[in-house]
Amino acid sequence: MAQAIEETELRQTPLYDLHLELGASMVSLAGYAVPLHYRAGLAAEHDHARSKAGLFDLSHMAQAHQAGDSRENFARAVIAVHGPEALSVISAHAPEAAGLGLKSSARMEFDGIDCHVACVGETDTDEYELTVPAGAAEAIARALLADDRVEPIGLGARDRLRRLIEQQSCAEEQRMAITDSSLSIVPNPTHHKSKP
Repeated sequence: MAQAIEETELRQTPLYDLHLELGASMVSLAGYAVPLHYRAGLAAEHDHARSKAGLFDLSHMAQAHQAGDSRENFARAVIAVHGPEALSVISAHAPEAAGLGLKSSARMEFDGIDCHVACVGETDTDEYELTVPAGAAEAIARALLADDRVEPIGLGARDRLRRLIEQQSCAEEQRMAITDSSLSIVPNPTHHKSKP
């Protein structure tokens, strides 16, 4: 569970300064300072990501190739874009992304910057992750945020979205199981009629 602690004790992602500029409430997660939410608040961020597109910093999950605490030591950064407008937003900068299907990925250029784009949605094609050079992470994030459909989203709203997707998936599985069960147990009324 993330907890607020002194940020001087924490490692910083390549987007750390941008998070502060955007008014993020920072918390600790796995030794990194990460945004829990921004000025709009968790509920508004959740709704925005479900209706348009939200930008998440997942760089704390990226593997650094060098030891150390400074953001210069990150070899790469991971930026996620989630929501029904995600593909349209990304494709404006990386046209090849339009050809990605569910659970597929490819190397491509984002405004001339070499990166790796993956469609990672569990049930649809509205969640993408961009693995980018650490030094280009802020420029890419700013380019995405310049689109009116995109807002920064903290990890609190991301967790809510994940839980919602899991609940919907479980509900669909239960519905299918119930439907399958009912099909197998519905009696034929003509079989119960007694013969005269």
